[in-house]
Amino acid sequence: MPDDAVLPQIELDPADTMSLSSGEMPLESVAVVEPSRFTYRPANYSQNAERLLPAPPPCFEYVQGWETWSIDDLKSISVEGLKTSGPEFVVGPLRLSPLITCKNGVINCYLKGAPTLALALAEEDNEKSQWSYPVQFTFDLWLDDIENAQHKSNSTRYRFTEKVSDWGFTRFIDTRSSFEVKVFESNRANITIYARVIDDYTENLWIDWRDYDSKKVTGYVGIENQGATCYLNSLLQSYYFTKNFRDKVYQIPTEDEVDMSIADYPTYLSQQKSVSLSLQRIFYKLQTADKAIDSLELTNSFGWTTADAFQQHDVQELNRILMDRLEAKMKGTEIEGCLNDIFVGQMKSFIRCVNVDYESSRTEDFWDIQLNVKGIKNIEESFQNYIELEMLDGDNKYDAQGFGFQDAEKGVIFESFPPVLHIQLKRYEYDFNYDQMVKINDKFEFSDLIDLKPYLDKSSMAYNENWEYKLHGVLVHQGDVSMGHYYAMIKPSEENQWFRFEDDIVSKVTTYNVFQENFGYGNINVDTRNLSKDEQQNLFWKHSTSAYMLVYIRTSKISQVLKKNDDDAFPNHVKEQVEYERQIEAKLKKEKEEMHLYAQIKIFTNKSFNFYEGFDFGPFPTEYYAPGTYNEKSMPVKLKILKSDHLDSFYRKIGNLLFGNGEGEGDGDIDENQLKRLRLWNVKERDNGCFRVHKFVPYNYGHSDKEITVEDLGKFCDRRRYQGYSKQMTFHIFAEDTTMELNYLLNSRRKLLSETQLKQLVELENGPELDLEPELDKENKTINFINSIENKQLMEKNVDVTEGLENKVIIFIKAFDSQTGKINGLTHCLIDYAAPLSELSRKLDQLFNYNLENSIQLYEEMYPTKISKLDLSQSVYSNELLNGDIICFNKPITANSKFNGEFKNLIEKYDFLSSQIHMTFVPKPLEANLHTNADEFDERTTGNDGRIQVGNENKNINDTSDKDNNNENENENENENENENENENENENENGDRDEQQLSMWISSKATYLDICTKLCRALQSNHDPSHMRLLYNTESGLKALPSSFEFTRYGNQNKQIIIPLIYENLDIPLKQLEEMKLVTIYWTGKGISKEEKYEITMPRLSTVADMIDKLAHMVPISKEERDQLVIWTVTPYSRFERVVEINELIEEPMMVAIGPYPDLKAALASVAIDDADNGAAPIIECVQIYQSLENTHGVPFLFVIKDESAEEMLARLVSIIGDRVRVGLSNGTRVDWFQGTERVLNVIRGNVYLVVEGRRSGGSIVIRG
Repeated sequence: MPDDAVLPQIELDPADTMSLSSGEMPLESVAVVEPSRFTYRPANYSQNAERLLPAPPPCFEYVQGWETWSIDDLKSISVEGLKTSGPEFVVGPLRLSPLITCKNGVINCYLKGAPTLALALAEEDNEKSQWSYPVQFTFDLWLDDIENAQHKSNSTRYRFTEKVSDWGFTRFIDTRSSFEVKVFESNRANITIYARVIDDYTENLWIDWRDYDSKKVTGYVGIENQGATCYLNSLLQSYYFTKNFRDKVYQIPTEDEVDMSIADYPTYLSQQKSVSLSLQRIFYKLQTADKAIDSLELTNSFGWTTADAFQQHDVQELNRILMDRLEAKMKGTEIEGCLNDIFVGQMKSFIRCVNVDYESSRTEDFWDIQLNVKGIKNIEESFQNYIELEMLDGDNKYDAQGFGFQDAEKGVIFESFPPVLHIQLKRYEYDFNYDQMVKINDKFEFSDLIDLKPYLDKSSMAYNENWEYKLHGVLVHQGDVSMGHYYAMIKPSEENQWFRFEDDIVSKVTTYNVFQENFGYGNINVDTRNLSKDEQQNLFWKHSTSAYMLVYIRTSKISQVLKKNDDDAFPNHVKEQVEYERQIEAKLKKEKEEMHLYAQIKIFTNKSFNFYEGFDFGPFPTEYYAPGTYNEKSMPVKLKILKSDHLDSFYRKIGNLLFGNGEGEGDGDIDENQLKRLRLWNVKERDNGCFRVHKFVPYNYGHSDKEITVEDLGKFCDRRRYQGYSKQMTFHIFAEDTTMELNYLLNSRRKLLSETQLKQLVELENGPELDLEPELDKENKTINFINSIENKQLMEKNVDVTEGLENKVIIFIKAFDSQTGKINGLTHCLIDYAAPLSELSRKLDQLFNYNLENSIQLYEEMYPTKISKLDLSQSVYSNELLNGDIICFNKPITANSKFNGEFKNLIEKYDFLSSQIHMTFVPKPLEANLHTNADEFDERTTGNDGRIQVGNENKNINDTSDKDNNNENENENENENENENENENENENENGDRDEQQLSMWISSKATYLDICTKLCRALQSNHDPSHMRLLYNTESGLKALPSSFEFTRYGNQNKQIIIPLIYENLDIPLKQLEEMKLVTIYWTGKGISKEEKYEITMPRLSTVADMIDKLAHMVPISKEERDQLVIWTVTPYSRFERVVEINELIEEPMMVAIGPYPDLKAALASVAIDDADNGAAPIIECVQIYQSLENTHGVPFLFVIKDESAEEMLARLVSIIGDRVRVGLSNGTRVDWFQGTERVLNVIRGNVYLVVEGRRSGGSIVIRG
């Protein structure tokens, strides 16, 4: 082939590369053909290899080789399904050989790789080692007898491993080109394989990350991404490897934050942790974990919700606030101020006169340095730009005190740099053309070593020291302003090995990855129309990837900053906590892995039915499940048992629960006759959503010779939900004690009446109650008394409890007691289909000795909103009663009965149960902010489907207002939290008095606003007038009031597990009268703008501002002189000035005003309009308080009179108004120019600007609870 021959490159479709071992062809049909004698070779294999192989990755050594496979009979190997191997050749540590297969008339070519013999033997000695090598290779197809030879070559790259040892090209030779047609026609071909094996010391080049183990490869672990917390993960890794900082964090006292004595694991985990403890725990986990950890507890300590974790916050602000929290925790300890020793340097801002000896300067601390990127080549130029001098000359001369206007130099210079220097690269700016923030992708180079002495003040005492800094970390952003990804490049030790920390993956990287790939790409000068989709995507990520933060360590301090930590340097209490949690998590994980071996069974019993008050025959996880309203004894017993256990073993466990120690473990001392009286029924959910007993289990304890297992029982109980042995099995069982059945009890009663127990039974029915179950009603006590006597006379001979059930149904019976207002289960009855219902009514009368003249009227509980009256004259069959149906009746009212007045009969009781809603009440905090728009309640509390959406999160009105509600448990699924109950309306303090700080009540949704307030006043045991009570709800913007006309009827059919949290307050006037008034929020600034006092007052609708001042004077002492000097202005919710208010104006609603005595401002307002300086009048300018950024406004904005004075003099006047030290600047809404202290204020105020005041901190855009 001539050297100048054209080698046409055919673009490789990714679909045409694959592994043969993935199943392309059967492995059995492989024919090995010996290589033929070469009749033609290209002139220069080495040159061709460089030309055909892809460019090698930078920073790696490699070895390359080639081999030609000459095929003399192409047709013989182009057999469908045949595999043909070519000559083997060695490249470095790999033995390589080509492989050809044929399918559908086209030829596929693959390259197989295996370690050399020596390497293979070494691998055998090291059983844990698995070979893996990245390879670039090219298949070059050519013919040697064609003049001006043509070639076809395909190139790719792949990491050959023990699992996948072949890779190549499908459709390598087909009929897509004339050259390939010639190949088939000539029936011969030459294929040269060029291969380059990379010496990959990073062990991750072209790797399949699915099997990657960060800890094994690098010795470090990553942090999982919660949604959009990659920026936080990068920052945490950077801090973790600043090892002297890690030591200081470990020394923060946090021993008393977590109570290790709490036995319940979810409660233990729910303990609130400070930022300091959370950071200690994360550092310990990073130090000891084998897999990636999560940062959830740290973000929880910030006060973040799940939604916050999916939002990207400002990294610089997060960094500073995190440091603030740690500093606050360190105060008063031995390590107070230690963070300044690590991260804080000093810079001096100055104005220096050129012609006279005068300088005005101010020294400030800095935590980081923000360097410009746009239009700057590298970090050295950016530092030079940072300290570049600005000349104040001409019209902009500096007014030097005592020297007049002088030419001056304005600038900043560094006085010291910290041991660990954080440099923020200004990669974002506001684009006025697009009216949005944009990312700067300019190329900006940074070096591994930088000397910062040129940027130090030469008069500094430390100037002559070594100020060289070594790069330790590069924090990278990939993407644009609206979307992107963060990761960190970090060098953990003094060794020159860099690692990439990208969320949960940690990998070794080259210096090329650290530097060249993160300088930034600059403008795209490539015509993307000619690029493939993958090439365009790669170009986009390359263009949008750049460093945004650099971490440098002073070379003379590296050994201190990166010192090797002792393994036991962490606090003992942190180790104890984390290791305890790991043990529990491992146990839970094992239980989850073995879950498929067990059956989870909920067992309902006669006793649980007796104590149950609600729908169905027990508490089931339906929308009517009302947590906190059930007796603990009504809850089903949960039993975990191996699916392979014999059914007799299951019976014994149930017997132990019912008759033994109640723990369901072991066989205990249980009489087998007790087990023989048990009859099991499966429980099934009906189509209408109700749960009912369905059919009995045809099994007698000890009577079966078959190996019937618990899994067989599960299949019987719920065939539709059975998913095989590999899945966990859950089902419900009713364990019937046959001696508690109505007919059995009635026969036992008759027997007792003829024996010595007659007197006790009569006393129970007509006299003082026996001390059996004090929580039960008289009827259930009668049943239990009869049963307790009969238990002593158990059946001694074998009885088949499954016989005699033909043509009978099992009916459950409930009774409503108007004296207590409760409806409870009593017993169950087996009754013939043909029997009239009057027979059941008569038996109930006899059992409970009612002695009624008329039959007891019976009702069927069909479902919560339908209670049907039954026809006693008709049979069970005619009344359409089935197995598991529930019948209820009203207990007869005697002359001595006391009616509680709430429910007259069971119809009213069931109506309440179906419409009840759960409300919690806390008193309104004194400092709570009230908004009057109550139209948002439906939007806040209901979704698109009308369901109530508010939950426990809205109960957190303040830190202590609703702690008791932490004991309320929602039934998230049917396997959790059903045994948790609250003591409704029984909140008492240590002295036995009712605690008015919190209250929980179930109230009918049909109750009016006044009904709810009346019940609330009664529960509070207060003398408050219900008409004076106001109900409020919490929103993100503050509290909002519900109107007195609000109705809750729409929520009656909603899920009973949802809680509506409300706040109450007692008003001085009736609520309806208040609703006709206007609410005004007043900020009284008489003691200083930063010491404002907030008042909320209500005024009649036609009140004036003067009337408002009169009412305010009852709360704040205002002298007559001060009243004449008052200035009143309205304030927006975003802390911006709106307008000046005149004294005779009518008040508006809602209205937020600031008021204070300002004689100078009053006089100025009388003579000039705002921002109008005509006729020599003093201009008036708006003044806004901020914290760190223009967007973070706070406090009360105000108006300020500008005079012909220096900035230093203006600052003194501002301090007298604000009452606190501040710094002042001018802003046009996009940037701030801070005053230096001596410039003339009137000379620099130009255009539409306002004053910006930055003083004491007043919150931030990121809220962290510490």
